[in-house]
Amino acid sequence: KMLLSHPLITGPNYETGFFMKSNRYNRGFKWYRGIMPYSSEKEITIEKSPMYFYNQNALERIYEYSRDMKLLLILRDPIIRSISDYAWWLAVKYKGNDTPSYESIVFKNGKPSKSEIITRVSEIELSMYDIYYENLLKLFKREQIYIVNGDKLISNPVPELKKIERFLNIPQYFNDDIFYFSKDKGFFCWRKMNRKTYPPCTMAEPECLNSHNGRKHPNVSSNSLYEVELFLKPHIQRFCTMVPAYVDFHWCS
Repeated sequence: KMLLSHPLITGPNYETGFFMKSNRYNRGFKWYRGIMPYSSEKEITIEKSPMYFYNQNALERIYEYSRDMKLLLILRDPIIRSISDYAWWLAVKYKGNDTPSYESIVFKNGKPSKSEIITRVSEIELSMYDIYYENLLKLFKREQIYIVNGDKLISNPVPELKKIERFLNIPQYFNDDIFYFSKDKGFFCWRKMNRKTYPPCTMAEPECLNSHNGRKHPNVSSNSLYEVELFLKPHIQRFCTMVPAYVDFHWCS
């Protein structure tokens, strides 16, 4: 959503899931292009899905569509991502009713232990970045992929957005005047662009991340997180050896 506020970036404001959902993919590339907003030759059209990275079939379909496509890979601290995953399930699936503990989902006996971790749950499996990044590199060149520091994108978005602008080779637009921190929401908001004017001008009405992006994380014991970190450590270390030198994740240091 932040990127779509750039006057030269357009795209759907929802997740199409085109490359992952066969009932949509089978409609063909012409149909896919038809659901995209109109854009000029100077504009870049983007779409996003957090699950494309984890779905090998989707990656192969993306490669078939355009093997020269530029890809943005936004990643957070894998431990924080695990808790976010758990928070999402609580909000969407359980909605506060009879909510299971993090431990009951992640550990076989419900008690923190590295040897008892259930690897096939999304809270763990999707934090094994090295496996999925390796699959991505089998199809796309490293220079086609820009790894975005998702933690910094949330805490201080402008520097990260400027890096993305350089990667996409588009004029600099993002600056500190556009963004402001909302104490009520607990994260950054930005001033929207009015695309009906030419050139586009900034609208007074702000836009913020959806409520699920700023969802409060449930409490998880430090002991549980320690055991999860011990289990994920080999995957984290391996991933950190695979990424380009510009990547500055604090969990890679």
